[in-house]
Amino acid sequence: MKLKGDNGQLLAIERASFGALGTPAEEDLLLNITVKVQGYSAADKAWVVVNDWRGFLSELQALERLRRGHATLQGASPRNLSLVIKATDRTGHVAVSGFLGWDTPDGFAQKLEFGFAFDAGMLPTVVRELEELGR
Repeated sequence: MKLKGDNGQLLAIERASFGALGTPAEEDLLLNITVKVQGYSAADKAWVVVNDWRGFLSELQALERLRRGHATLQGASPRNLSLVIKATDRTGHVAVSGFLGWDTPDGFAQKLEFGFAFDAGMLPTVVRELEELGR
C-alpha cells in the first residue's frame, strides 16, 4: 500500500512476513514501513499483533463509510510504530499521522514523526490494499 500526500509525501506499508507457524503469534504481521515527508525519511520493520491489525481495519472501514472518526494502529512495541488515519473535518478530508521509531543497539532512540493530508478518494484503495496485507 502506498499512500501519497498532496505535496509528495509518502507512507508505504508492505507485509514482510507472518509470525512463526505453530506459535501464538503465527497470524501477527511483520510490516516493512517507509515514510518520506518534506525531505525526511525513515524505513524499518515493525511487528503488529493480529488483533490490533483487525481492530485497525475495522476502524478504517468505518472511516471510509462515514468519513468521520479515526483508525489507530500501534505496533507490538509501542515505541516502534503508531499510525492514525483520520477525518480532519466534517466534509470528509482525511490525513495520516504517526511515527516510526527504533532503538539502536547502543541505546539511542531514533524516531520520525510525520503527518500529512491526502486525497480522500484514495481511501477505498487504501482499505482494500491493507486488507490484502493480512491475508
